[in-house]
Amino acid sequence: MDATAGASYGEAFLSPQSTEIMRKGGILPPGINGRGLLEAVRRAVEDTGSRYTSARSSRDLAARLVGHIEHGRCVLGTPALTNIARGNRPVASCAAVPLIPDTDSVLPSLSTSEEYYTQNMGSGYNLHRFSDPVRELLRLNEHAATVQNSDRCERYVGNMALVGADHPRVHEFIDAKTARSLPHFNISVDFSEPMIDGLARQGTAADVLGHAAEAAWRCGDPGVLSLDRFNRSNALADQHPYLTTAPCAEVGLAEGDTCVFGYINLSAFLVGDSMTDYNWELLADVVDTLALSLDGLLDLGADRLPTKVSRDLTNLKRRIGICVCGFADLLLWLNIEYGTQESLDLLRSLLAFVQFTARAASVRLAKERGPFPGFWLSRWRTGDLETAVEDSTMVAAADWTLLSEHIRTHGLRNAVSTAAPPSGRSSLLIGAFPSIEPPLADPATVSLNTSLRRRVADMAAGHPVRRSATEIPWQRHLAVVEVTNRHVDEGVSKTINLATAATADDVLDIYRTALVRGLRAISVYRSGSRPPA
Repeated sequence: MDATAGASYGEAFLSPQSTEIMRKGGILPPGINGRGLLEAVRRAVEDTGSRYTSARSSRDLAARLVGHIEHGRCVLGTPALTNIARGNRPVASCAAVPLIPDTDSVLPSLSTSEEYYTQNMGSGYNLHRFSDPVRELLRLNEHAATVQNSDRCERYVGNMALVGADHPRVHEFIDAKTARSLPHFNISVDFSEPMIDGLARQGTAADVLGHAAEAAWRCGDPGVLSLDRFNRSNALADQHPYLTTAPCAEVGLAEGDTCVFGYINLSAFLVGDSMTDYNWELLADVVDTLALSLDGLLDLGADRLPTKVSRDLTNLKRRIGICVCGFADLLLWLNIEYGTQESLDLLRSLLAFVQFTARAASVRLAKERGPFPGFWLSRWRTGDLETAVEDSTMVAAADWTLLSEHIRTHGLRNAVSTAAPPSGRSSLLIGAFPSIEPPLADPATVSLNTSLRRRVADMAAGHPVRRSATEIPWQRHLAVVEVTNRHVDEGVSKTINLATAATADDVLDIYRTALVRGLRAISVYRSGSRPPA
């Protein structure tokens, strides 16, 4: 190996490539460079942390986070970076916009939507209550484009819209993007558990799923999801049920819900040629640092969230999302094929460790700062959210049992601690491949890491490790989603990229298999099916 994986990600954040990404993406305001942004992050973490601990401890926490970012071990979500760079703004990545009740139009709610967009948040909408959901979708997309073109927000406006599979006009909704680009919206169809149970029989559910698969084959939309399953992991489902999701279905959202994300580069802890050289202790420190930092940053500008319901829910739940990226990098460093059993076992161990460490940090924070205010009414309190997690490389089943006892006794600081969103530009800033996705092209040509690119190029051109996303069987993609689905608190954003030759029946097989196997959400994209924007 030319360089250890961990060492090769150092200084990526301050590289000219990262600076260019931040400039073009509106992350950096005029007059601030990458070093200035890190200084703003340091100040923000120090200031918010000092509300709960000593000045010395908060300074140490801020220095640890900035050091980890500089070394490419983690990075904050780009909405958080964008808003931190501009002062006292909320750091949330996404929200469910509260819609005016008892109306059959989104028009009265557009001003509220605009307030969220100008805080650089993506949004989620449930259009099931509307008699004509396509009409409302078109109105929302046109409004998002207007706000985007007005330069009142630095970040691209991306949203999710969904309707239930039993909506009387669901077929019109499914076709909404086959003839239109609607660039500011992903769309999904929500399947309840009874409808999923009915997929084995010919009838409404099977017809809707077949139509959704046909449309997705043509243009990539809609995805499919199940709010019933999202709500199973919703600690406050009785009081605040999830009504929609974030733009890529990574988290469920009740009305007004928000979430803040931070990403861990799984490849940055490899210090040799095999997992025997993996620095688990350093990974634990980064998870812990992110948990403490994100919990404090929740308070940054929270009083400026656009609506009272968002301000109240942010305080009630204090939910954060510790996420991962760089999984494909790690597999490439280790010469492991994506989606094989070896890669799945590795991912299981890594995600279980991250989830366990994040949850343990949340227990410790509950002892120090108090549990999230909704804890004593939540399903965490009764143990209803406990899941049987099998032994893995670094976390034994007995450790999970003990942690569950601590949760019931001391509470959790955060209703949600982990998620699996698309890391997008965030992972690019530290030179890693996004989230749990494989490379979209030959990694020898597209990797942002010079050492990794050189290492992969030394392999034979036909080496299986060099397969791009569309060359990997969809069954392997889906297996990665299944493992991830089990080891995060919330949803999994994962696109199954298909070759141009894939058929609508392939998409239907993917959608049906995902729903039958208990996944919360899935989406596909067939190469070339959507014209360039």
